[in-house]
Amino acid sequence: NSGMQLELIPTDFVRAVWPDISERLSILSREYGDGWLPEDVYVELVTGAAYLWATAGMQGFVVLVVLTAPWGKDLHVWIADNETRQNAGVYWEQLKQIARDNNCQTVVFESERSGFARAIPSLNVRYRYFERV
Repeated sequence: NSGMQLELIPTDFVRAVWPDISERLSILSREYGDGWLPEDVYVELVTGAAYLWATAGMQGFVVLVVLTAPWGKDLHVWIADNETRQNAGVYWEQLKQIARDNNCQTVVFESERSGFARAIPSLNVRYRYFERV
């Protein structure tokens, strides 16, 4: 579905689309965030530390971060939102291509929801155990 095609939003264009996503980021921050605020996302995007990819009309978007370690790079899906009824699986092949284009070995994301393994059958799942202290 070409309507589900993600396009990179250039760093200098983030300010122009910010009104389209800031309220959704506020909701996501409250519901699923682990301490980040929409303002944090904005700073990361405009400084080029994170990348905003979005569909036409900003119906769906992802915020991606390339995490670099001595042994390789991961494409971390920090935030994902989709106002359509499509599930995350519609972006998966494209996210893998974005990872390859950035010389990343893996695409990584965390979620408290377990439906992703059904949406994307090829996923490997590793649990992250934590306790807030």
